[in-house]
Amino acid sequence: MRTLAVDIGGTKFTVGAFDGDQLIARETRSTDRTGGPQSMLAVIREIFSSWSRELDFRPVACGIGFGGPVDFRTQTVTLSTHVGGWDQYPLVPEMAQLTGVPTIMDNDANVGALGEACYGAARNTRSSFYMTLSTGIGGGIIIDGSV
Repeated sequence: MRTLAVDIGGTKFTVGAFDGDQLIARETRSTDRTGGPQSMLAVIREIFSSWSRELDFRPVACGIGFGGPVDFRTQTVTLSTHVGGWDQYPLVPEMAQLTGVPTIMDNDANVGALGEACYGAARNTRSSFYMTLSTGIGGGIIIDGSV
């Protein structure tokens, strides 16, 4: 299964292309704090278009980790304390339109916790705690395989 992964933070953002468990491409860029979502999405669009042409990358799903509060139920960015313009921003519909695939988003710490539980250091455990220290500080808790 080919997946597009996007990690959006206050200092940098990373876009990754996966084929199953294998990372086949990754690009990290600095966050333009004054450009807001439109600036970042323009760069993500450029990266995705390049991979589509050069790698024939066609994902079947897209996952986003956002460095700030996310309303998971409504799949909406609540706000960003690091970069302006993200309050109530409809990032999931924007990315779904760009990629043409189902897209899901959660807070980056929750996504990191789930990643470690499924593929990393917390694999084969029932519960775990994941902490991220970057532009901000966050944590995600996994209990019985669920965030």
